Amino acid sequence: INYIRKSVKITVDAHDRTMHFYVSDPTDPIVRAYQGDFPPLFPQIAPIPADLQRHLRVPEQLFNVQTAMFGRYHVTDPHAFYGQQDFWLVPADPTQSGSAPPDQPPYYLTLKMPGQSKPTFSLTTTFVPRGRPNLSAFMAVDSDPGPDYGTIRVLELPRSSTVSGPGQVQNQFEADPAVQ
Repeated sequence: INYIRKSVKITVDAHDRTMHFYVSDPTDPIVRAYQGDFPPLFPQIAPIPADLQRHLRVPEQLFNVQTAMFGRYHVTDPHAFYGQQDFWLVPADPTQSGSAPPDQPPYYLTLKMPGQSKPTFSLTTTFVPRGRPNLSAFMAVDSDPGPDYGTIRVLELPRSSTVSGPGQVQNQFEADPAVQ
C-alpha cells in the first residue's frame, strides 16, 4: 500500500445522481493535484453540511488497512521489527469455521476510551500476537463528527498478561453448558 487517505467525502443525490465533493483535508497532495487539474470537480472547499456530517462514519475498509499496517508498525525496536517479533494480527472470526476463517470484522460500538470525556461512536477491533490466541491490544477509531473524527486510540495489554483472545472466549462459551 503506497497511499491511502480519507481526504474527500463524496455524496450522490439519489434523485438526479449529481455528485458533491467535500474536501476534508485540503493539504492532501493528491487532492491539491486534482483541484489544479479538474477545477470543476473541486470548485471550492465547501464544508460538509451539519445534517450530512452526522452520518459520516470511518470506512471499514480503510480501518482494515490501518489495522493491518499497525499490526506491524507498532513495533519500535528495529531488531524486533526486522526479526518480525511482536507483530500483531486481527484474530480469525471465532464464529466462522473452516481451514482458513476470515478475520474478525470490525464492530461499531459506543464506548469511552481512557482520556475521553464522554462515550463516542467508534469502530473497534482487537489484536492477538502472531501465532498465539491471547489478546494483546484493543483499537478504536472515533467515528463521531467533530474534531476527534478519525482519531485512533490503542489500549495495549502488558506482555506479561494472559487475557483470553476472541477465539478462546468463543471456545469457553461453547464449552459452558449454561451458555448453550
